[in-house]
Amino acid sequence: MIIALYIPFILIILLKGYRVVKIIVKYKNNLIFKLLSKPGLLLQKIITRQSNDDKLEVAIKALENDFGDNLSKFTSQQKFYSEAIQ
Repeated sequence: MIIALYIPFILIILLKGYRVVKIIVKYKNNLIFKLLSKPGLLLQKIITRQSNDDKLEVAIKALENDFGDNLSKFTSQQKFYSEAIQ
């Protein structure tokens, strides 16, 4: 019963958080928004690491297992880069 009461509030918080992120991205060159986004970026830097070869090998094997013979339909020789990396 109590969980059912929390769900609307969780949705409201998620929507507000999404809007805040959109505003910060839109005004990313503004000093105030840079300061607001700095703690989140520092936390992200702390908790994320570069993948090593073992993790990438497991991910590739998982894709091969899931897609099976259809994997060639979804693979390409073209490289794609995230905008954040560029």
